[in-house]
Amino acid sequence: MHARILYHIFLICIWLTVSQVSARADEAATPKAALAVKTLQVISIAIVKFEEACGISIMQERLPGNVVCSGNSQEVGEAWDDALVRAGLAESFSDREQLARQLGLNSTAALVLQGMARKEGIEYLMAALEEIAKEGQ
Repeated sequence: MHARILYHIFLICIWLTVSQVSARADEAATPKAALAVKTLQVISIAIVKFEEACGISIMQERLPGNVVCSGNSQEVGEAWDDALVRAGLAESFSDREQLARQLGLNSTAALVLQGMARKEGIEYLMAALEEIAKEGQ
């Protein structure tokens, strides 16, 4: 019961983040800032989609090597990449690399954008995108 309540609180927090990000996309003064806001929104949606499909949070400290998502067993990295694509991120690495260049991401954040499934990496990327969005307002 306690875990279920925490799960719903987590989903509400993600929903609020996505709502705030959507509102900021309209306020972004530069195309780069708008792109950062849109990418941040995609990642926030992917976090929710991953949890819905796999039953665990991508943002937990330790992740198993394999997860069962929507009835299929796969590596956690594959499942995270699938969630990113379902949320609207480009599927190809070259498109993601181009996005990272457009955003001016450093190599660490660009690596996470490619689909690295680690809590601290995802948090790092989200913080970098937040900073880009703030600079453009």
